[in-house]
Order: sequence, then C-alpha cells, then structure tokens
Amino acid sequence: MSEETTLELSRVLNAPVARVWDAWTDAEKFAQWWVPRPWRAKVHQHDVQAGGAFEMTMHGPDGEAMRTPGCFLLAEAEARIIFTSMMSGGFQPVPSDFPFTAIIEMVGVGEKTQYTARVLHPTPELRAQHEAMGFEGGWGTALTQLEELLAGA
Repeated sequence: MSEETTLELSRVLNAPVARVWDAWTDAEKFAQWWVPRPWRAKVHQHDVQAGGAFEMTMHGPDGEAMRTPGCFLLAEAEARIIFTSMMSGGFQPVPSDFPFTAIIEMVGVGEKTQYTARVLHPTPELRAQHEAMGFEGGWGTALTQLEELLAGA
C-alpha cells in the first residue's frame, strides 16, 4: 500500500473483538455509529459477506441526503472487512463520485480490540481530497461513536 494513496486511522477499543464485529455486521447497530452526528444513516442493504451489498443514505441536519452504494469484497469473521465504493452487490462495477476501498482490521488484544481502518484511493489527488474533506475528523468521530455504542452494550 502506498502512503501517497492511503489514509489510516488506528485505535485500541475497550471491547472484545466479537462485540466490535457485531457492531459492524448488525445493520441496526452499524447505523448508530457509522455516520458522524448530527448526520444519521438509513441502511438499505448491509450484507456483510464477499459480494454483499453495502448501501445507505446519509441524512444531514439541513435536509441533505447522500446515497452511498458499495460492495463488501471480503468478510473474515472477527478479523477483517474490505469494502469498496466502486462496486455494488454481486461485484457489479458502478460509477463512483468518490472512489475508494477500505480495509478494516480487528485484532483481539485480551478483552480489547486493535482497530485499524485503511482507506485506499486510486490517485494521490483523491487521497488529498478525502483528507481535506476531513477524513481524520469524520472517520475518527465515527470511531468514537463506535466506542460509545460498545460502552453502552
């Protein structure tokens, strides 16, 4: 992976990997943390398996709505999820205004989880655009919301 095209966020979560996996694979739980507040997510499809559809609409506080299709490329239980915005379910290629592939890794460390998100972009320019849009803040806020969900579970 090239640093020129990759963004990364890593954190130790205070929950066992099984609970982190559940928060990722249960569509209702996923919708509670994936989109930084005050935005909210309406999950339409969340089939966490290779070729499964990943589709939601993100709703903003001022009535904005952004539909985001995707495809899960890999799902290794309690270990790794890879998904992309460049395909829909069944590995069907789709046009994407914001092309990326994300690799989510979860490693159990006792009763905690080392969580790493790597987001790969086709070009350095798209990586820079994602960074400028607030990758750290957006994905970091979502991760904090995941921690809050896990603490309350």
